[in-house]
Amino acid sequence: MDTPCRSDATAAQPRRLAEDLLLLLLDPAGGRPLTDSTRLDLALAGAVLVELAEGGRVDVAGADAGWLYRGSLLALEGPASGDEVLDGAWRLVRGKPGLRPASALNRLQRRLRPRLLERMAARGEVVARTELVLGLIPRTRWVPDAAVRATLHARLSAVLVGAEPGSGRSGALLSLLHSVSLVPKVFAATGLPRAELKRRAAALAEGDWASEAVRRAVRDVQTATTAAMTASVAAAATAAAS
Repeated sequence: MDTPCRSDATAAQPRRLAEDLLLLLLDPAGGRPLTDSTRLDLALAGAVLVELAEGGRVDVAGADAGWLYRGSLLALEGPASGDEVLDGAWRLVRGKPGLRPASALNRLQRRLRPRLLERMAARGEVVARTELVLGLIPRTRWVPDAAVRATLHARLSAVLVGAEPGSGRSGALLSLLHSVSLVPKVFAATGLPRAELKRRAAALAEGDWASEAVRRAVRDVQTATTAAMTASVAAAATAAAS
């Protein structure tokens, strides 16, 4: 059963980077996430940090900050975005001097996906579809609007195949997808081999479209995802051996 969500003030807000990323990572037919929760939620949190960095609201402390704060996130002063997710993330960074990007990602991912889905539903970009598993257990999938997702997907596909130049936004999205190893899966329809898709995405990630703070945020998503996956495998192995 499809359930429309009530529109409110959220419907007037522009779609954010994390919401674009979430659209790409939902199956266009049934709304099933195209990856596991660990990769998905860390990538979404990374998109929030990347957008803050692109907007000049956060930066990464350099060597002049001293050994204690070097490599940590800095909250930069400026006008609020008016977006509760972005502004909340900025307040988190500001309220915790010395916060490392990996720690920020772990904090930001908490309940981020449901908040984004609620906003996207208010704009009509996803529809909640509830189904019964084994006829008993209700499960909700969020099905993306086919036209909205197809437009975004086509624009990024054109960048990957070289038909269009990249932009800051396309570079950020493709870099984030590359950081969680999902470019080949999301863009299989381009017809390019998996290895070539990875190579092109890696080249875009190292391009000149972004500041060092943005690149650092993308790299930290990759590092945090790898660490989380390693910990998950180790925990499963320990449980199996006990």
